[in-house]
Amino acid sequence: MVNNFEGRELNIIEEIIFSENQRLSSFNFDDPAYIKDLKLDESQALVIELRDPGSLDSLSAIGREEYLRRWQSELKKKLNQLIPNYIMIAVDIFKLAIFFDHRAVTESDLIKGIEAIDVADNFSEIDLIAGLGQNYKSVEGLSISYQEAVQAIDYARFFAFKVVSYRSIITEKIARSLYNNENERLILSLIRSDNYQQAKNEFFALKDNLYQECWPAEIKLRIYNLMSRIKLEILKGINLEERDKEEPIELSSLLRVLNGKEVDEIIDEFWHWIFQTFKEQLAYPSLREEIQSALDYIRKNYHREISLEEIARQVGLSKYYFSHLFSNEIGENFSTYLSQYRLNRASQLLLENRRENISEIAYQVGFNDPNYFARAFKERFNISPSKYRSSN
Repeated sequence: MVNNFEGRELNIIEEIIFSENQRLSSFNFDDPAYIKDLKLDESQALVIELRDPGSLDSLSAIGREEYLRRWQSELKKKLNQLIPNYIMIAVDIFKLAIFFDHRAVTESDLIKGIEAIDVADNFSEIDLIAGLGQNYKSVEGLSISYQEAVQAIDYARFFAFKVVSYRSIITEKIARSLYNNENERLILSLIRSDNYQQAKNEFFALKDNLYQECWPAEIKLRIYNLMSRIKLEILKGINLEERDKEEPIELSSLLRVLNGKEVDEIIDEFWHWIFQTFKEQLAYPSLREEIQSALDYIRKNYHREISLEEIARQVGLSKYYFSHLFSNEIGENFSTYLSQYRLNRASQLLLENRRENISEIAYQVGFNDPNYFARAFKERFNISPSKYRSSN
């Protein structure tokens, strides 16, 4: 059956698999019915693998391989009902690469069909995930499609999806790197000015934004780099004899985890370490309760006019003492902090609500004069609101 393909086509398939030092074995080359009409220059790649190969650790090596071969055979029967003709290649015992004619089935129907595949009746330990590459009008494009499918698999595992299309990922992503970089600087600034609780709040807001716009590998790298920089800033305020204390988990382990849940666990443990282990050793003073209450009040009411007198009254202090206390604790005066907070929020809304008029966004974050908002935004970010939106 190998002779049905030209040498160039076989070389492409072998290159895809062997480029990762993996072995090639076919489940469909022995059946001409599946591939006699398959044109590789009209094909795209689908990759299916186990979400957690460790779920089979209780089996012996021989038993695990036999179990997976039976599972692959069962999966092939279900794929036969979904895709008219295809090539199925065992990349390894945990991963299958499928090349199929994209004209035979629409992407939406294929995704729905894969999501409906259930092999749990006979294989209770099996939990499948799948990634779908794009189609390219050349045999050589299969290699690209395969790599895209592998990336989509990583995305599916990280965010706990069953099936992910590479096309849907790149279509839905909105680049917001300027906002993210600015917020990273804000978080480090808050750490330096002793505002750990607000830094934590901003960190989690940034993390949520990264989850929406970045690939899993980039998410882990950006969070790892930021946490490392936070750690360095924290250690500057710790007595020398306390600096040998290690965090409960090495930050570098974050780069090795496979899913978002594990990333969240490391982040939670990291912030717990900051607030608990070194709460007595931090040379920086902790925020007074009145100032923390003031920050909470700003977060809830920034969209409307807030006066110094109003917020001082809310926390039970005179406006003069509150103003002095706020500047000492936060590192900038009340009006500057409020303005910066509103502008940061505006930078988010400009990208989240792209159809919203810029003047309307100015009003939503508490600016009564859109012209003043535009000047303040440009001074803060070195770019006008309209250019900021169009360039991200």
